[in-house]
Amino acid sequence: MSTLALDGSVSPYLPTREILDAIERSTMPERPPVDLARMLRARLAMLHGVSVDRIALFPHDDARFARIVQLRANRPVAIYPPGPDWSLDVPERSQLVTVERNDRFRIDGVQIQQTPYGATAIVQTPNDPTGTAIGITTAAQLARRAGLLVLDERSAEMQRRSMIPLVEEFDSIVLLRSFSDWAGLSLEAPGYAIATRRTATAIDRAAELSAAGLVAAMAAVGNASKLDAVAQRVRLERLRLYRMLRKLNFLEPLPSDGGYVLATVTRGERDQIGDALARRDIRVYLPTQARLQDSIRFSAISPAATARLKEALIDICRTELD
Repeated sequence: MSTLALDGSVSPYLPTREILDAIERSTMPERPPVDLARMLRARLAMLHGVSVDRIALFPHDDARFARIVQLRANRPVAIYPPGPDWSLDVPERSQLVTVERNDRFRIDGVQIQQTPYGATAIVQTPNDPTGTAIGITTAAQLARRAGLLVLDERSAEMQRRSMIPLVEEFDSIVLLRSFSDWAGLSLEAPGYAIATRRTATAIDRAAELSAAGLVAAMAAVGNASKLDAVAQRVRLERLRLYRMLRKLNFLEPLPSDGGYVLATVTRGERDQIGDALARRDIRVYLPTQARLQDSIRFSAISPAATARLKEALIDICRTELD
């Protein structure tokens, strides 16, 4: 039996065949990167219904956060773990403030009050590995509290709602998007931001992008409808996976807006269950962040994968937990 990989956070169906074909046909771009960047901005602006000057392009690296933080070098920087390690390079005049999420790993009124006034707040939504997403009302409240709210929406297509309308309402919100998560492209593909004209100009690093990465990104934008269909497929499977896990008496899943479901082990040992799944050729992700040592993240892939996982978990419950 082949190994079932349920340890990823990006859809296994990406990139689509149409995107791969477009990339293959454009191995030698006829246009220079500066022209390709201009074309990509125009296509992204049309896709999202915003003006071109509100789109910033940059390499998909941790420096995209550093540029934003440096815009407000004398302000605190607030982060909300658990989440990815952004390796933030906080200026000497700034202070890094960690705000713990609530018991369901969400941001609510308590977390907003713990955020320093005028801070640069950085929130990944949906959060990886918990799958929790910030609500529009909460985001608006946090934007009013903070001087700048950065929403890392690298998996935005998995969410049930778009945060783009908030950018139109609040000058203090920046949305960061990723072609690696949305379209399954390599890290050579650019990331992009939707922000005010002033912020977009300040953080833009289009000159550092390669022609190949820009071509791949344009192929993804041109295939947006197919990518949306893939995202819908994953969202439906995520719901099926969540319902399956809820019926087990040793796992407590969290509602998720990501392409995965995080579940807390309520009976037995987390590592014991992870090892038992590995012996059955099923790989899952065991988070290492604080507060998640008893949790397992399962990817939403397909009905067949969910059925195989269910069979394995029931067998583990019968043979190894009782």
